[in-house]
Amino acid sequence: MTALQTVQQIDLGDIRIREVLARGSTYVREHAHPSAWLTIIRSGMITDRAGDSVEVLQSGDVLFRPAGAMHENTVAEHGSRGVVIELSEGFVSLFLQSRSLSIRLSNEELRGTPLELIAQLSTADAVAPLLIRALITEILARTVRAAAGAPSEPPPAWLLRVIEEIDAHYAGGVSLAQAAGSAGVSPVRARHALRRWYGRTFAEMLRERRISAALALLESGVSLGRIAIECGFYDQSHFTRAFEAVRGISPHKYRSRLR
Repeated sequence: MTALQTVQQIDLGDIRIREVLARGSTYVREHAHPSAWLTIIRSGMITDRAGDSVEVLQSGDVLFRPAGAMHENTVAEHGSRGVVIELSEGFVSLFLQSRSLSIRLSNEELRGTPLELIAQLSTADAVAPLLIRALITEILARTVRAAAGAPSEPPPAWLLRVIEEIDAHYAGGVSLAQAAGSAGVSPVRARHALRRWYGRTFAEMLRERRISAALALLESGVSLGRIAIECGFYDQSHFTRAFEAVRGISPHKYRSRLR
């Protein structure tokens, strides 16, 4: 196992931002943060476990944890990237009367704000810090609003097995029936549970997992056609359509921005 590598840090006083990169499969043992924090996934898949709360996070997902929450992380894929945003008590108190909740939301539920924030982290002009603060404020506000309707109990263990099937077989293809069968439940039950706990269909989860794998490869010199095949898409055109649907930009333009 290897440790996470810090590739970027930004200090805005009451907001501290750190982008981390996994150079290989990584397990971060149980620990706590003195401040409340947001985790945003840039690429790959990361599991965050805090007691009975287990969150499987993919590209664009945001997780809020309160100060002092004991948690552990597992990163299975080389090249996974995440952004950890630590928030001062004074900043968090502007939004929360009770600061004990944990909540996960997707990029789609947050109307693209997480990915816009990630893009601003690579911008060096004088306006970037103002936009970063505004985007974090919007994310936290929407996260708190969504908390009122979130399930009060953690996802069942069998649902995590469904997620593991997606993670293990996204490149070769896996169906809802196959994943549900591995977890010992019916496809209908799995479909409803994915909607309840993750707000997404099986097809959306599978597509996002493939996009997450593609994001890491886009930072290398691998051709788009090869990325498409290795990540489970029919061809480059299928990959491009799926990528644009999730990220709002073509993989070619995304790679150009990275460069």
